[in-house]
Amino acid sequence: MFTRLLAASVLLLYAPLVGGAQNAAGPKDSPPNLPAELAAETPVDAAAETSAETPVAAPRPDTRRTAGRILDEARVRLGAVPSLSANLRQTAVVGGHRFDSVGRLLVASGGRVRIELNPAPEQAELGPSLLQVCDGAVMHTQYGLDDRIAVTRRNIRTVRAEAAARDSGVSLAGDLASGGLTGTLASLRTAMQWEEPQTETIADRQYLVLNGRWTEGVLAVFAERTAEAKLLPDPPPPTGVTVYLDAETLFPHRIRYWSQIASGPRAPMLTLDFSDIRVNVPLPDDAFAFTLPDDVEVDDLTEPAVVRARTAGLPKRVRSPEENENAGGAGDE
Repeated sequence: MFTRLLAASVLLLYAPLVGGAQNAAGPKDSPPNLPAELAAETPVDAAAETSAETPVAAPRPDTRRTAGRILDEARVRLGAVPSLSANLRQTAVVGGHRFDSVGRLLVASGGRVRIELNPAPEQAELGPSLLQVCDGAVMHTQYGLDDRIAVTRRNIRTVRAEAAARDSGVSLAGDLASGGLTGTLASLRTAMQWEEPQTETIADRQYLVLNGRWTEGVLAVFAERTAEAKLLPDPPPPTGVTVYLDAETLFPHRIRYWSQIASGPRAPMLTLDFSDIRVNVPLPDDAFAFTLPDDVEVDDLTEPAVVRARTAGLPKRVRSPEENENAGGAGDE
């Protein structure tokens, strides 16, 4: 039960998305014929407040660009902000049960990130918690449920140095392997086939709405892992994702994974909402310091992340067996 709930809770940031990249330079944008967004879909939180300052001063994005290019620009802009804070709310639906988490996102220059999610006050029962802290050099991720805690670490500088040795897709490869919100955007960029971007106005604010489904390569990875485990995944992988980005700043206000059977309705599986987004604000001095809990061993994921950065975009047939194992499906054709 612990594994199932934890996997659902942190699906957005840590599911096999990061390992599902087909091409570090970005997959070809050949949008499938997806159904229009259902009217019953809950809109983006219209009460979200954004500061007058945008992450990067730039003209309104051209919606004629592909979803992949828009996600690329969103990721680059996010990585360029001097500082940013936002409230988070995550809603996961697992086995008919709803789990709500609330927290904060803090971002600062130099690759510093803090993501924190804890069970919402109104949650009837305790659920999983997540803390991810990067000081620009090392990223620690702490997962918790009740009295059980797991901690992982990645040396981000080592990962990005490996990515910098690539001929192309340097930034994307590094983000894919590093995790965090930029890693999420990078994985979405590569793991999904996207339809053409749409625009939607909610409470006088314009959003770019991106809809995508898994690439054939990622679906093949899911099928391969299911066959190896000889069990159906629980919960099953989502069918696709919808991303709402502010049309001015390109900051994501909502990322929602959903399931769909045939042409039936889309059922939300995991939704992450960002609100009260503020740019260029002072942040606590200790915001990016991580303290390891007592008596907890750390699982070092630097080497698998380095391999992922090295092999992003490479088909399996040109990798070593060790690289295939650590890459987790990245770059499969």
